[in-house]
Amino acid sequence: MRPTPARLVGLLVAGLLASLALFAVGLLATRPARAQSLGLEITKTLRGSAEVQVGQILEFTIRVTNTGSLPLTELDVVDEFVGSIVAPVGSGSFAKPGDPPLSDTAPFSYDGAETITWSLLGGGKTLGPGESLAVVVRLRAVHPTADLQTVNRARINRAIRSDGGSAGSGDVSVPARPAGARLPMAKGQDAPLPVSVGLPITFTITITNDSLVDIVSLPLRDVFNPAALRFESANPPPDSADQVGGVLAWGDLLATTGRTSLRPGESITVQTVYIALRDISAAVNTAEVSGAKDEYGNAVQPRQAQVPIRIVGPEETPGPAVPLPIRAPTATPTRFATAGPLLTEIAGRTATAAAQSVPTAAPTDTAAATSEVAATPIVPASLPNTGGDGPSPLLWLFVGVAMLGAALAMRH
Repeated sequence: MRPTPARLVGLLVAGLLASLALFAVGLLATRPARAQSLGLEITKTLRGSAEVQVGQILEFTIRVTNTGSLPLTELDVVDEFVGSIVAPVGSGSFAKPGDPPLSDTAPFSYDGAETITWSLLGGGKTLGPGESLAVVVRLRAVHPTADLQTVNRARINRAIRSDGGSAGSGDVSVPARPAGARLPMAKGQDAPLPVSVGLPITFTITITNDSLVDIVSLPLRDVFNPAALRFESANPPPDSADQVGGVLAWGDLLATTGRTSLRPGESITVQTVYIALRDISAAVNTAEVSGAKDEYGNAVQPRQAQVPIRIVGPEETPGPAVPLPIRAPTATPTRFATAGPLLTEIAGRTATAAAQSVPTAAPTDTAAATSEVAATPIVPASLPNTGGDGPSPLLWLFVGVAMLGAALAMRH
């Protein structure tokens, strides 16, 4: 009896499912046991910012987690730091009174160089699967760096499981950047600008330790323009005063003022007095700190503060007012446009005629005749006749010539 198509399909599906089941069993048989897997994790964090100051305490937390399936019975953690950048808190030459402990986790050992070791398990204490242990270590930044640097590295030195096998190892690090000490400066002038020639000018220089470490050396220079100012006095007095070069110098303000250090937050003040010598539109008086050192021997970044000044001469005293002479107005001839030489000639002749018409003595017959002749208007020949004396002689001449021509024509 032949199987039906439906039965064939069912047998095919059953065979496929059996094959998949056998394949899964094979995978499970070749997979390692969970008890044999390695499971250990280590992390490290820095509390706060990675940008720190010299003298600041860096607090690191090292955390170890058992990610395996068996308990850990032994666990040793080592932290190695860079001694040229950081130092252990509360130990060695960089320790300070009131320092917190190097670590809150006991027991630990410090080899006096650059290695700290913790033995975290033992004596029946274990670290079960999924559990963690944290270690806190504190280091002080003692030297500045130009950029982020790895200042310490934590690693698992030994980790033993309950079956006696090793749980593996690992290491981790966190970078940090310690910055140098800061000495902000301020400089001010006690009188408003401008300053008059011959009067004193007092400057006050204030230097403040704005860092976390003591300043143990503090040189100061005050630079001025010797052409505009003459040094008069200073408190405290400088070690040297160069009037020609314009430089006052204090080799160490701390020693000058009887101090051994400038502690964090403290300030030191210097006053300088100068005499204004001459007029000057602009000058600068500059104070600068260069070569200062902190308690760890680090050079402090140079600082500078300056004050612009302006010196003016004595004011002139105004005298009595002198009235200015008042000049009488004078006539200024005004030229008018003329009609050319012809009108000038007419004006001359008319003026002559007017002058001749003025009587100079008692009237006589001769004078009357002269007066009549002189009063006759003189009309230039070049101007047209506009009077009422009858036809012009030229017109009569023209008419006569025309009549003569007509008569001669009739005779012929």
